Amino acid sequence: IDDWFTAGMRGTGSRSIKIADAFIPAHRSVLGAEMMTGTTPGAALHKGSAAYSLPFPVGQPFSLIGAPLGIARGALNLMVESQSKKIKGMAPEQAGEQGATFARLAKVSAEIDAARALIIADCERLDSIAPGEALSPLDRAGILRDLGSAAPTCGVPVTNIFEAGGGSGIYDSSPVQRFCRDGKSATAHAAYVWDEAGAAYDYLNYGMHWLL
Repeated sequence: IDDWFTAGMRGTGSRSIKIADAFIPAHRSVLGAEMMTGTTPGAALHKGSAAYSLPFPVGQPFSLIGAPLGIARGALNLMVESQSKKIKGMAPEQAGEQGATFARLAKVSAEIDAARALIIADCERLDSIAPGEALSPLDRAGILRDLGSAAPTCGVPVTNIFEAGGGSGIYDSSPVQRFCRDGKSATAHAAYVWDEAGAAYDYLNYGMHWLL
């Protein structure tokens, strides 16, 4: 269905799909309830692989988080390349006055690296799950908290880069505005809603103590 008309992420072509008059045999289907709990037939067959036994709400967002991380890194690389060309043409005194630009680049780089480190740590945690081991509710909430933090964190540096680009960034011909639109769109997924993820983690981690 040709309905993918969006502010960003246009290149994904994530149109709706309609399948009419089709029979789906039982062996080609999986119950949604089993996916949500990580108890699908695939989990029983591949007991040594955490990828098959992860609850869908925990595992699925990791297939998407690379988009905001990559967009933020791409925007940073573009800004570095653009500023390098400008600074090379400046006199030493003028180049030395670009401290604000250097500081912005450093902050953006740190934000992106921090978000990536958070996600990599969670990936390593999930990969290390022993066969038969189940994530605790707090573990699940912590992972979703990290996803809900990392994705919006990537949107902030992209916005900073767009603001630093000046008026030229608003033209359709500028990749800066595409990075900005794509960055905001990539973080709009329901899995990355910070209000829900943060509140759930706080309740499980601290709320029980408040009730005692």
